[in-house]
Amino acid sequence: MAFQHQRRGRRRVPAGPACSHRKTSSGFGAVDKSRRRPRSLVGYQADRLPQAKAFFDRSLAADPKNTDTAYSLALLEAELGNAARSLVLLRTTVGLAPDFGRAWYNLGLAEAAYGDLPASAKALEKAESLLPRSSDPAFALATVQLRMKDPAKAAESARRALAIAPGHPGARGLLRQLRGTK
Repeated sequence: MAFQHQRRGRRRVPAGPACSHRKTSSGFGAVDKSRRRPRSLVGYQADRLPQAKAFFDRSLAADPKNTDTAYSLALLEAELGNAARSLVLLRTTVGLAPDFGRAWYNLGLAEAAYGDLPASAKALEKAESLLPRSSDPAFALATVQLRMKDPAKAAESARRALAIAPGHPGARGLLRQLRGTK
């Protein structure tokens, strides 16, 4: 990897992908948090995904009952585009930890992506009961219920999402859409 060098005083300091610091009011070397991650860092992380997958595969083989490893590997597999393996790992995770709300939520999303809407609705209902302060499961359930051609239940779920997060744009838009179709 070639670095572009800039002169700063008498030293040559690498600038570019490896150097995401800027001179700020707090001094040289402080991280400027207003900047987003540079594309090179995203690319660097994408290059590391197969290595992370290999690590989690070894970890899961060593301890197949580790829910954190199974869940992390499921999310990583989804990121890599291996939806079938991600779905299997999410099912394993909720089997090992039936009270893991985020796993139920992601399982519901994965089931919906596969087109199994009844299984998705069931997983999202479980996630909603386990994550009472999150509007995500209620909104996702509303979209699944709408896809299942049940607008009354979809409106009810969208209202629950709005009760938790009054500014939820998706739930507001879904309710507006449902009012327009009546």
